[in-house]
Amino acid sequence: MPDILTRNVPAKIHAELKKLADKKGESVQQLNLKAIEKYLELSKIEERLERILQRNGQNIKSGEIQKILDEERSKRP
Repeated sequence: MPDILTRNVPAKIHAELKKLADKKGESVQQLNLKAIEKYLELSKIEERLERILQRNGQNIKSGEIQKILDEERSKRP
């Protein structure tokens, strides 16, 4: 299996990742892999949304979709 190495991670971010991994009973590596998988899944959803909107004559890019999603998520309690 290929490896991914992330260099120059700020100490604060690494500490937060380590704390979260410990809390979940996982390694930092497992937590990172789950985050990458989630990011890729969200990217697939954005691509699908772009295709749907283009089919319906809408011209909205994924960056705009992400901005709208972020705005709506920030409204949640």
